[in-house]
Amino acid sequence: MKGLLLKDYYMILRYCRIYGLIALVFGTCSLVDQSNLFMLAYPAVLCGINCVTLLSYDERSKWQQYCETLPYTRKQIVDSQYVISCILVSGLSVLLAAAHSLAGAVRGNFDPIWVFGVFCLIWAVGYLFSAICLPMIYKFGSEKGRIMYIAVVVIFCVGFVTFGVNVSDTIQNKETLGFFMANPTYMGAAAVIASVLFVISMKLSERFYMNREL
Repeated sequence: MKGLLLKDYYMILRYCRIYGLIALVFGTCSLVDQSNLFMLAYPAVLCGINCVTLLSYDERSKWQQYCETLPYTRKQIVDSQYVISCILVSGLSVLLAAAHSLAGAVRGNFDPIWVFGVFCLIWAVGYLFSAICLPMIYKFGSEKGRIMYIAVVVIFCVGFVTFGVNVSDTIQNKETLGFFMANPTYMGAAAVIASVLFVISMKLSERFYMNREL
């Protein structure tokens, strides 16, 4: 599987650098305006978009057919995408949590519960988005699954934009965020549930891809 991961790494450097730039912009904006959950969650969505983009390029270049001649099983091919997604989401969760920790320390209002909430939010959104989108791509292919994938992106974005607006309308945004972001139990539970769904999604994708004709 090391070769598959290395292939995806090179493809990310070649085709997905723009997503890294967008994630950097939104992540920086989330440090300035903590009341806007969309700014905080969208970089996690981009992690899932990365994997969908990689699969789209694989399908366009006929990589999947070529890979059938290589000493890799279909299970390994699917699992490599989930490992990439895991690395991206986990890395982004740690990076943004560290950034918010540093920003809080500089401002003199460091809040470990908020930082934990940031970590869990990125973790939950990133894993949940990948868990929903990847099985659809492995079931229907990147072209047929594109409509459903776009629908998921729209639902995520609209949901977080709406929630972000509600948060910014409050004088003390902690009153709204407190129920979720400032409650480690809820945020931790959301992260755990997303992780479980991610594993279930991986098993589902393996089954879809094993039965798919290329």
